[in-house]
Amino acid sequence: MMEYSVKMVTSEADREQVFNVRKVVFVDEQLVPEDLEYDQYDQQADVEQFMISTQAGKVIGTARLRSYAENSGKVQRVAILAEYRGTGAGALLMEAVEKMAKDKGFHMLQLDGQLQARYFYERLGYHATGEVFLDANIEHISMAKKMI
Repeated sequence: MMEYSVKMVTSEADREQVFNVRKVVFVDEQLVPEDLEYDQYDQQADVEQFMISTQAGKVIGTARLRSYAENSGKVQRVAILAEYRGTGAGALLMEAVEKMAKDKGFHMLQLDGQLQARYFYERLGYHATGEVFLDANIEHISMAKKMI
């Protein structure tokens, strides 16, 4: 199994690397328009951004966490480069996000996951909370997980 490390995005260089992963996954691979992919939360100081890298230092994935509702966080922009999916990288990334959510005192995490990733999130303990809907012309489903 490959070894990965997860860290917080702390510099402009980090931000460029995670934006590149999001561009490859969402814009190039899934054809999400760039103006929908990047939003106001990307620049907010209280939004935590994560990056996961190989031992060699290649950034292969990202996620972000923001406050959402009372005692609740929202996980967004979870992306792993195609060649690293199914290697445990996504689960390790989500583990780091969930640890940060607990540290922030969040009792619940919510996300709008792509329908094709539903079983990935279910294996991590998330459950569907709504009906399937389209976002950027991709089927999504709202999901949540209790943190306590």
